[in-house]
Amino acid sequence: MMGPAPTRDPWVGNYTIRQFGEGVCMRLSFGAQIRIVYHVDDHIKYRLEDDETFTIDPNVATVDGNCDSPSKRTVVIYPFGSREEPYWTITLIFQLQSGTFALTEVDATYVFDEEHFPESDTTGYQSEGSESSNFLWQKVPTGKYYSCSDMSVELVLATVYLWDMQLQPFADDVDGHLGEADVCVPGLDLSAILGIVFGAVVVLVLVVVAVYCFRTWRRRKDYVNIQEE
Repeated sequence: MMGPAPTRDPWVGNYTIRQFGEGVCMRLSFGAQIRIVYHVDDHIKYRLEDDETFTIDPNVATVDGNCDSPSKRTVVIYPFGSREEPYWTITLIFQLQSGTFALTEVDATYVFDEEHFPESDTTGYQSEGSESSNFLWQKVPTGKYYSCSDMSVELVLATVYLWDMQLQPFADDVDGHLGEADVCVPGLDLSAILGIVFGAVVVLVLVVVAVYCFRTWRRRKDYVNIQEE
């Protein structure tokens, strides 16, 4: 249903979230788009689907957050501003567990209306989301921030795109700073790395056992030859 990723505008926003009455709890930097597929009134055009892409302009968008929980952080992006279009949102939810954090949920809300979708045969408020153990390429240790070039998450009719990411949802653990970068490794998460390490250890053990057996066999053979002489 989803076509290729749309062309990105070079808009990257820097956002700082503060706890009420306290210091900085989140530091985030990224560019973002939301692409939404909708059904077309086929009495007008001979196609069933079309799509619209909305790029988040940092000068217009509002970004809010919730840092009440020490293990969960919620980031809410209002693409057109929270006052102008309060029903348009992109929500990112981060979870902290066992000393690492992950992006576990991405949600979106929007409105099919004539202004944004003039050819749509659907109207009204839409809400959709997607959950995962981690949408990032790897879990990030506490005190570091996630650095990666791009990411996309498919929901139902919408796809959320992020790029040029520097994500530190637990900045209060590093005195409000970003900390050290944890650069993404596409295609390799922690479980894959552990699997590779485990496999390497198994191979090493087998090699050591094989060498030991070979040397033992050689010694016994040499001993037998000496006895025969």
